[in-house]
Amino acid sequence: MTRRSMLWLCAGLLIFGAALRAPSLDLPLDRDEGEYASLAWLWSSGQGLPYRDWVEQKPPASIGMHAVAQATFSDGVRGLRWLSVLWTALTVLAVGLLVLGLLRRYAADQSGALRAAALAGLLAALLLSSARTQSLAANTEAWVSLPLIAALWLCFVAQGT
Repeated sequence: MTRRSMLWLCAGLLIFGAALRAPSLDLPLDRDEGEYASLAWLWSSGQGLPYRDWVEQKPPASIGMHAVAQATFSDGVRGLRWLSVLWTALTVLAVGLLVLGLLRRYAADQSGALRAAALAGLLAALLLSSARTQSLAANTEAWVSLPLIAALWLCFVAQGT
């Protein structure tokens, strides 16, 4: 596997993941996203915890991403959409690199590793942006996928490298 083919794989997965998520840029917040945005605003404006079980019920990453969008962009909704596009593209890349790393580490025959990684990333992009699976909303599943994939990579690929 050449360095050039790795660059093409990474660029292709990032572009495909972002392109499938791009239609979300003009969407208003859905019900859960509105709740996350409200919790993030209350938290970041120093008004304390909105209600006692907000960490137990809503994952901090979701609220944190809304807080980042509100603090970084003049339009918090548009900012959230851009963060979601970037996050999804990185998640798609992470899936591809996880599959590639697993095959390189554990498979006896690595001839199709690059193609398998590309296919895994493309399937992840479709699943993360399909209306029948995840949808275009930036909800819990969108924010937890990347850390979970990174944890799998650390557990199964990075050990001993």
